Amino acid sequence: MNKLKSIGNLIKQLFSNRLRAAIIIVLLIVGLFFGWKNFTQTRQQPQYQTAQVERNSLITSITASGTISAGNRVNITTGATGVVSNVYIQNGDSVTVGQKIADIELDRASQARQASAWSSYLAAQNSLAAAQAKTNSLQSASFKANQ
Repeated sequence: MNKLKSIGNLIKQLFSNRLRAAIIIVLLIVGLFFGWKNFTQTRQQPQYQTAQVERNSLITSITASGTISAGNRVNITTGATGVVSNVYIQNGDSVTVGQKIADIELDRASQARQASAWSSYLAAQNSLAAAQAKTNSLQSASFKANQ
């Protein structure tokens, strides 16, 4: 009985001010409304749709516009002039260093340049051989002088 009186006194103290009482009543009504709405609302189960498995072709297409260019494309040029007699590769083939890609039959001007380049190469080889011989001779003389 004492507990009921103390609860009654507590309620009287809470509701002693009319504004305080109105705020408490509004909060209780709002709390009861949301609680009732959450507990009485039925939870919807996810709905699944099933179908029979079929084997078939999947056809899709993609349309785009733009420019396509190869990132590792190289133009090949030569200083030789003449007629290409044989081509060993096709457009789009990959090539490696040293791979023969074509034969060229040189014209007279290119033949003259080739002969001149060959003679310059042979002269350079002779100069190298002479320089190596002179180096060997000087090393030999130096060795004899130091003994």
